[in-house]
Amino acid sequence: MQLLETVSAESPSTKSPSQCDVLLLMRGQHHDQPQKSKVPILRLAKAGVTMQVRQVPEDPAAYLEKFQPRILLIGMLCLKPEVVRDLAQRYPQTHFVAVNHSALSHCILAEGLLQKHLDFVQLSKDLSNCWLASPDPRNFPAAHGHPRIVCLPNTCMHLRPAPPVRPIPEVMSAAIICRRDAIKNIPDQISALAIANRVRPFRLLLGVGGTPAQVKTLLDLAASMDLDAEPIGIQPWKDYIRTLETRVDILLHASFTETFCFNAWEAAGRGVPVVCSPAVQWAPQEWCANPSDPRDIARTTLFLAHQLTIRGRSLRERCRKVAQEIGDKNDALYVQTLLRIMATG
Repeated sequence: MQLLETVSAESPSTKSPSQCDVLLLMRGQHHDQPQKSKVPILRLAKAGVTMQVRQVPEDPAAYLEKFQPRILLIGMLCLKPEVVRDLAQRYPQTHFVAVNHSALSHCILAEGLLQKHLDFVQLSKDLSNCWLASPDPRNFPAAHGHPRIVCLPNTCMHLRPAPPVRPIPEVMSAAIICRRDAIKNIPDQISALAIANRVRPFRLLLGVGGTPAQVKTLLDLAASMDLDAEPIGIQPWKDYIRTLETRVDILLHASFTETFCFNAWEAAGRGVPVVCSPAVQWAPQEWCANPSDPRDIARTTLFLAHQLTIRGRSLRERCRKVAQEIGDKNDALYVQTLLRIMATG
């Protein structure tokens, strides 16, 4: 199995070099996203906690024997509940924390995900070393009274120095960058940008997944409303960040549900204003639009475009400040939550 990253705390751990305090299991497709792999390691290291990240193995017990973690983080519910139940009974000294990154309303879209969530809820009630976590404190509200159902926020990268200030172009580039998913509200946001395009010129940068035919349909939708659009696809991490820094003036992300929304956070962290919905809980109110109303999304897009035109530098600085504040808050709570779990007998 591929090792993603290992960082030890400055203070020597009592564990041997092959062991760790926290072991995070992840699916392979998320390994190129540093905020989901490298960043948690670095945050915990500052608290004297060692962490390692691995792809989901065929035999999780072998990893438990090798690393002897105090916490096994099960990213995105990547192990079956029945497997976790068996492991938790065999390794009572380890806390098993299953992390559901999806809102409950989104769980019904993936086959079996809601039932899997329910099984982990039951597991957290049955066994004292089993936990269920969500990155969104609003998630699972009916279960918040249970001591082993907790909020474990997403960790965030430290912001790099601000990119060079770009001149405001006559035709602004508004991007939609996300997976192809009904909750991402892609068609209505294309419609919204077409409405805004009647007031001032915009160009759509379309960074969504799907087959060529599916992407073409979205481009045809834009063309049917006289909106110029360019497909940029789903890019590797470094290319994606470079696109945010050099090509995107405004990001559209007025989705129906979110537990955090890394796309919006990453854009704001690069100084790019974001049209969000209230689902993005940390977004300032003036960035938010009703996701069911393309006219309201268009209104917010035009508002941010105007603000970018008249006070570009200060707006970009505010975007970065918003991202930094929520990032610092999340990082602190992430570490505190895992330390609290480790302190539980």
